Amino acid sequence: MKTKSRLLALIALCVLFASTQFASAVTITLNGNQYDVTTLVTSYNANAALLQNQPWWGADGGSLAATAAFAVGSFFGLPNLIGGVSTGPLFLWPGAGLGVSFVAFNSFGGTSAGPLDMSANYSFAVATPINTPDSGSTLAFLSASLGALGIVLFRGKLGNGNRCKA
Repeated sequence: MKTKSRLLALIALCVLFASTQFASAVTITLNGNQYDVTTLVTSYNANAALLQNQPWWGADGGSLAATAAFAVGSFFGLPNLIGGVSTGPLFLWPGAGLGVSFVAFNSFGGTSAGPLDMSANYSFAVATPINTPDSGSTLAFLSASLGALGIVLFRGKLGNGNRCKA
């Protein structure tokens, strides 16, 4: 009976961990709005429309892009090598003329910025707006799973013929 209880407890833990999503995005706040930021390895020329449709893209001289770059920091590592400096994903804004500029968190703890080589492949930051906050369903699921696990383990201790007597 103990083996069966342990097996059930193991299955409950597997279900709990299988349903847990590991972080593949970082959440940042810009101008009071929350975004999940992920990365995409591509060239600007191949995905210009997507890269221009980011909350930090604008004619503010890259101020919002720099804010986002610092917020993300090195969460995704430093996958780009630009001018001999390792950087995080690139955050873009319209540059001078027809150009595009970038800013990225760098290996020195600051930012690197400059004109973008629009045909080269880089790791770019891509944002998805978060429209609804978590309603607590994740916490409720975790609590229910741990409660069920506790019941299974408790029943395993009583399963040897030891019953609660009134």
